Amino acid sequence: MKRMILLLLLGLIFVVQPVQARLGETLAQCIERYGPVQEEVAASVTESDAKACIFSKKGVTTLVEFKNGTAWRIVFRLKDMTPGEAESLLKANLPEGGWGAALKFDGQEYRLSANRRRVAVYAPTKASTEISTLTIASRDYADASYAACSARIAEALKNVKEHIAGKDLKDF
Repeated sequence: MKRMILLLLLGLIFVVQPVQARLGETLAQCIERYGPVQEEVAASVTESDAKACIFSKKGVTTLVEFKNGTAWRIVFRLKDMTPGEAESLLKANLPEGGWGAALKFDGQEYRLSANRRRVAVYAPTKASTEISTLTIASRDYADASYAACSARIAEALKNVKEHIAGKDLKDF
C-alpha cells in the first residue's frame, strides 16, 4: 500500500518539462564527468535506450539511463550518504531556479525543481548494510516509469482476479 501511495505521489510531483544541464548530457559528456563506463545494464523502462551505464568515481556509483542518446535519469549511490553529501550532489545538479523545499514521506525526501523540469528523490539508508541513493530524473522519464508501474499493477490485479474467480470457496 505504501508503494502505491508513493507511486501516486511521484506521479503528481512529475509535472515538469524536459531537462537541462547534467540531465540531457550525452554518453561522451558523462564519461568526461564520471569516468569510464564500468558496466552496462538493461534500462528500467522501455522508452529508454536499451542499456544504462554505470560509472564509479570517488566512492560514488552513478547509474545513468539515456533516451535518444541523452541522460534522462541519474542515480547516485553511496554507502551511508549523509544529508550534506546529498545536498552537495543536488547543488552540483542545480536546475534553473534551484530546487524547491523537500517533501518528506516514508523516510525519503522529494524535491521538485523550481522550473518544474526535474525531480530529485533522496533515500537515506535505514540500516548499515544499505546503500543511500539520490535520483534525479526528468518528467519524461517519470511519466514513462509511472506508466510502466501502473501497467504492472493492472496486470497483477487482473491475474489475482482470474485466480480468485477460478476458486470455489462456498464452504468457507
